[in-house]
Amino acid sequence: MGERDFRKGVALARAIIKKINVTERGHRVGVIAFSNNASSIVTALHHTSTEAVLRELANVTYVGAGTALKSALDKLKSEFDTFKARTEEGSRRKQEKLHLSVFLISDGKANLGGSPKQAMDALKGRPYKAEVYGIGVTNSPDRKTLTDLVSDPKEEHLFIFRDYDSMQWLAEILTNGTIDFSVCGSTQRHNVETGKEDKDEENQKARIAGGEEVEQAWPWMVEVIVKSIRIHEEYNHTIFQNDIALLELTNNMTYNSHVRPICLPPAGNQKNEVHFYVPNKPAFVVGWGATQFKGNSQKKLLQAKATIHANSNCTQVYKSNFTDGMMCAGGYGAGDSCQGDSGGPLMQGVAKDEYIWTQVGIVSWGTGCNRKDKPGVYASVAHYRDWIDRYVKDAQSTP
Repeated sequence: MGERDFRKGVALARAIIKKINVTERGHRVGVIAFSNNASSIVTALHHTSTEAVLRELANVTYVGAGTALKSALDKLKSEFDTFKARTEEGSRRKQEKLHLSVFLISDGKANLGGSPKQAMDALKGRPYKAEVYGIGVTNSPDRKTLTDLVSDPKEEHLFIFRDYDSMQWLAEILTNGTIDFSVCGSTQRHNVETGKEDKDEENQKARIAGGEEVEQAWPWMVEVIVKSIRIHEEYNHTIFQNDIALLELTNNMTYNSHVRPICLPPAGNQKNEVHFYVPNKPAFVVGWGATQFKGNSQKKLLQAKATIHANSNCTQVYKSNFTDGMMCAGGYGAGDSCQGDSGGPLMQGVAKDEYIWTQVGIVSWGTGCNRKDKPGVYASVAHYRDWIDRYVKDAQSTP
């Protein structure tokens, strides 16, 4: 993988280690980096605190692309054997059962030193019985290889870490942390927000999928029944003003590695001196919409990077058609939403300890797709927080 993805992987490793909390008599962590060969960055035997591990990771250097995954797994096995033998000598750990978890942060490509599958199967079998998670961190990870390497069930052990994913959320899942879904109100277990144009008013079965073929069922797909739809009372279909609706679901949403909640921005667009919906900063829009004007919808979930524009720029372009409650982003030939994306999220990361991703907008309307002179227009979620809070009583903002 390239240096950018390597750094992203290191950042994720740091987030996971913070959740694990390394101590002398508790959890221990080892870190192995591999390119054309494998090298130990952190050893479980010698690094006995979270701070010590994080210091080592802060100094790790990128040594180039390489795919010696089997060598890394062989080194992992050897180091675990050494750790187990040393800690059992005259230790209370002799009466304890050591548990081995492996977090493989990789593009999945492995063509140096032989196939890694046999080495990983050995780790998953006796006496190690390792639980193996795979996290793909590039734009095109080798899903087949990663799927073969991770533990069962696959849908609970394979993750693709995209640019717009919440590192904090993923670290929670990977460490089996307790997730407080109440801090992410835009997709509460019982409520989902969308644009009015994306839903008719009849109760219906809605299918939520993530990242793969949308036309066929697969392990990560979640199917939900919409109990009722609440459309904004002042929705104007002529100019798409107040283009927002709330869907009440019959049952609680079931989350997995591909279907998950996203946080709401606070009313007023600012909380604890952290600004949301920041002009001239990048955001991401995702959907199954067309990739060009009057094109066909896509079978796989796609993403586009869209720069958020100041409201003054939007008003200059769209005049009186750009009203309160709207925001604009993308376009100008640099990434945009299109037909079929309506109702989907525009997401922006907010930097705290780690990036927290927030739905700042809802895909609403535009003139064409990705035109050089026109941005896309979105409903501003921050503008409608009071309206959302009126009907979703437990909705909370990004922490």
